[in-house]
Amino acid sequence: MSENVKEVESEEAILETDIVFECPHCSKSLAIDYHGAGLTIPCTDCKELVEVPIPEGMDMSDLDSSESDLEVRIINLRKILKVTEGKITNLHNSNDELLSKNAQLERQKDVYLSKITPLMQRLDVLFENLSEVIEIMNIIAGSAEVLEDD
Repeated sequence: MSENVKEVESEEAILETDIVFECPHCSKSLAIDYHGAGLTIPCTDCKELVEVPIPEGMDMSDLDSSESDLEVRIINLRKILKVTEGKITNLHNSNDELLSKNAQLERQKDVYLSKITPLMQRLDVLFENLSEVIEIMNIIAGSAEVLEDD
């Protein structure tokens, strides 16, 4: 059935029995025979899965599906299932990779923190010593002024 999906490029290509709708992912105008109502098909443009709308007033029992139509639907559903399972596998793999990378980054962060903490403590001591040196220098400068005045 998905091979019956048409890209809407002109009104002439549309049949009276076609369902015309837009892909919600890429806004491509698509048309499919009314037997496709309710199916999930790949968009001809972006390849994302799209559910074919059921026209207002139409009931699924109106479709009078023949056995061959049902077989085609089953085949298409199996294809879509296979694609979807592949996407799920890819997502699981991506998730595993991201979790692994996150764990690696956390370990690196711990290593860097273990190295930087003592440095920060030494820096604090240096600032304290520098403050004491400045204080002593100010005392010496003040004493030198008193001596010059005498």
